[in-house]
Amino acid sequence: MYKNIYILNPTSGRSKSQDIFNKVKHVVKKEELVLTTTEKDQAYKVLSKINLTNIDNIIGIGGDGTIKEIVEAVLENESKKNTLSIGHIPAGTGNGLASSILFLNHKPYNLDNSIKPITNNEKKIQEIDIACVKTEKNQYHSFLSLNVGFISDLDILTEFLRFLGSFRYYLGAVWCLIWMKTFKITLNYLLDNDEWKKIDDEFIVLWACNLSHPSFDVFISPEIKFDDGYHHILLLRKDISRWEMLMLLLNLDKGTVLNHPKALYIKTKKYEVKIKSKDAIVSIDGEKVEDMDYKIEILNKRLNILI
Repeated sequence: MYKNIYILNPTSGRSKSQDIFNKVKHVVKKEELVLTTTEKDQAYKVLSKINLTNIDNIIGIGGDGTIKEIVEAVLENESKKNTLSIGHIPAGTGNGLASSILFLNHKPYNLDNSIKPITNNEKKIQEIDIACVKTEKNQYHSFLSLNVGFISDLDILTEFLRFLGSFRYYLGAVWCLIWMKTFKITLNYLLDNDEWKKIDDEFIVLWACNLSHPSFDVFISPEIKFDDGYHHILLLRKDISRWEMLMLLLNLDKGTVLNHPKALYIKTKKYEVKIKSKDAIVSIDGEKVEDMDYKIEILNKRLNILI
């Protein structure tokens, strides 16, 4: 029985995942499984049917969407969610997990550095938190971020431009700056003293992050740790100007956005969000979701990743 499973998504990013996989092919043993996906959610469906009892690692060669499918499948397997490790060879557009791993290791973001945790003979493991997101009808597991407003708009509304790689985000940002809109929410969150606090207001952005880097070119804060047990929520107030928003976007790689004068920063282990604006776009780990009421709880140190 194979010890490692490799999930190859040939449509991630600019469709270069096969070329990237060829760089690590020499460490793949003949008896190990290499699955090349041909449709969305295929990795999740296949992994959900496989007995993972003897599997040590699942390696995703793709973007964060590929990792999301692996995470969901592993968490549904009660026997392996705390022992099996997930690795990421970045071949997507954002590659937030790979970027955050390299930041943890004090290494620059590039493909060679991202491959080393997979090809090293001695594997290093890091526990990570997972956000359990519940709605009336659905449940999601998020390793990356939950977004409402500007950030999810520029991501989801440019899906048809995926062939442009990360350049699509620049086009999306211009569009969203021109048509910048607010959304109304009610946010109830748990303080460290076990008291609840309520916010009922309009915002431009809600950005709740598990990782320091939601993508390779976005650095939220060095204070965000893989296993700190918190969701780090950035709310941008409705009175932020287009010029201020543009300057913020141009400096998203600095790790200082939480200190912006128009930002409200919340760190919590548990919270509830009710979105009152029907046209608001919500995304979880880069995937659009249709629900408007969410209950989120952080599952501390729920999964292992290769670093």
